[in-house]
Amino acid sequence: MKCSQHNQTDAVATCVFCGRALCTACVTQSKSGRVVCSVRCSEGIAGTETALESVRQKTITSNRYAGYFLLGTGTLLAAFAVFEIRRASQTGRWLLVAFLAAMALAFVVAGIALSKMAKTKI
Repeated sequence: MKCSQHNQTDAVATCVFCGRALCTACVTQSKSGRVVCSVRCSEGIAGTETALESVRQKTITSNRYAGYFLLGTGTLLAAFAVFEIRRASQTGRWLLVAFLAAMALAFVVAGIALSKMAKTKI
């Protein structure tokens, strides 16, 4: 592949923003250290990186709140299961207790997993 500016020179890199082939004379780096071909592409990649960081932060916040919701719901389901134990011991119907306990466990485990993912630095 040849450089997009110097047609006779072999390309050694490509711009991460626009995809142009670059020779060693055309290669520049953005503020984040990525290979770009111009100031315009450097500004474009900086905007893209800022947007991606914003999305990452919102995802972490969303996972944290979802983890809290799942933990709360699991706790509530566990409380209902405990309440139903008394009724099941009198009627002999244990299916609802088993279902509530299983759902409580699943929600609590999922809540803990989401909470840990939200705390993990990537």
